[in-house]
Order: sequence, then structure tokens, then C-alpha cells
Amino acid sequence: GGGFPSSNQLAAGQPEGDDDTVDITPFATAICDELMAQFGARGDAANLPTLMLESGRHLIDDAGSLIATVVGTRRHGAGGVAMPGSSAGSRALVLDAGLNVLYTAHWYRHRVTPAQPVAGLIEETALFGPLCMNIDALRVGLPLPPLVPGHRVVIQPVGAYNVTQWMQFSQLRPAIVLVAADGTVEVIRRGETLSDVKDAERLPDRYRPSPGMLD
Repeated sequence: GGGFPSSNQLAAGQPEGDDDTVDITPFATAICDELMAQFGARGDAANLPTLMLESGRHLIDDAGSLIATVVGTRRHGAGGVAMPGSSAGSRALVLDAGLNVLYTAHWYRHRVTPAQPVAGLIEETALFGPLCMNIDALRVGLPLPPLVPGHRVVIQPVGAYNVTQWMQFSQLRPAIVLVAADGTVEVIRRGETLSDVKDAERLPDRYRPSPGMLD
């Protein structure tokens, strides 16, 4: 079964900046020691069973990154109440990617890194998505430089459980590109178009306007 970890941290996990490297040695030790104890006691150590491991998250999660663009800024709590975990007056950014493409943001604390050098004071920053829902909050209390609209950020790791949970909610979903070890870049899923959304819909004939109704 699954359960092998990636470097993703749970939102309620260790403090920001803690080592997020992944060591699966304890998993291997627990499994192999038990097998040796059971089969070795029978004298079957030379005929141990073949292990079939489903370690998709461990292999794939760290291979995926989401590139998002800043589309708006504001001071958090201006004209309202600051979001829990963020102080009034702190910086807030709106990205063009929210829970529609990063559904795991509510239980994982993804790393967020500016995609370009940005000079200026590092401040506590909250990140929001573009959806018209107050739950579209990705991170709070994140130390970032003064990013402005047009700047991009890289969100990692997002290789597991995100694409399969994408929502079609007011936003067209982006393309997915594969960057090979040799630097080759290939589109493996094109960006969504409005036709992709509308073409699956069917209007019953009884709801179609009668000829001349719209004249």
C-alpha cells in the first residue's frame, strides 16, 4: 500500500524552516526486519517473498511544481478582519492559482519560492487564490519579499493528489509541461479552453428559444 512520505509538510507539522528531507530507512527497516524475523525463524531466509511496493507519492510528489503569477496585492485586514494566523496590516498576495489547482493547500504546507530575484524587505505574507470563495487561502505567515503583479512564484511539491483533484470552478486549468533531466521541455497536457468546458453541455430542446422569439 501507499503511505511512503514525500518532502511535503503537514500544515500542523514542524516549524517553518525545519529539515524537510525524506528518509524512508525506518520504513524499510520495519518491513525487512519483520520479514526476516518471520521467515528466518523458519529457516526460509533464502526464499523470502517478493515485495510489491506502491510508493507513488514518494516518487512523484517532489517531481511536481506549480508556477503561479501574482495578480494583486493588498494589506491584510485593511477594511476587515485579518485571517487567522496572519496579523493585521501584513502583506497579502492574490495568485492566479488557488484551491482549484492546489486542493491540498489546506492540509500541506507547500514551499513557495519567488521565480525571479526580488529586492526589498522580507515580510509576513498571506497567499490567496482567484476564486470567489473565502476558503481560497493557500498560505499565511509566509516570509516573502515585496512581490508585485506580474511576478511569479514556484509552489512545491505538488506532484501527488493535485491534478487528480483539480476543480472546474470559474478558472480554466493550466497546461502541464514535462521538464526532462536533459532540459527538454514538452507539453504533456495542454491548457484548458472555454470550449473544453462548454462542449460537454447539452441544452434540452424544450428550453431552446422558438423561432422569432429573440427578434
